Amino acid sequence: MKIKSETRGKILTIYLIGELGHHEAIDAIAGIKDELESGMYLQTVLDMTGLTFMDSSGIAVVMKAYKCAQNADIRLAVKVENGHKKRILLAAGLNKIIDFI
Repeated sequence: MKIKSETRGKILTIYLIGELGHHEAIDAIAGIKDELESGMYLQTVLDMTGLTFMDSSGIAVVMKAYKCAQNADIRLAVKVENGHKKRILLAAGLNKIIDFI
C-alpha cells in the first residue's frame, strides 16, 4: 500500500492506494499520524477510493485517523465510493462520528 498526501491551503488530503489489510494498517496509521502532526490544518480528507482491497482493518485506520484529528482539532472526512469498503465502515457506525464524502 502507498500513502500520498496533498495540501491545498489548510486542507490536507491523504490518499490510501493499494491493499489495506492488517499488516498495511500498521503502516497506514503511522503515516496518517505523521501527516496530521506535520502541519496546521483545518480539515483532513482521508481518500480511500484508491484502495483495491480493504478488510475490517480499515475501521481501525479510520478510527485512529479520527482520534489523531480530534487531538489536533482538525475536522476529518472520509472519501469512499459506494460498495464493499463503504459497507464495512458503515457497519461499524463510523458515519455517526465522521463525515463521508
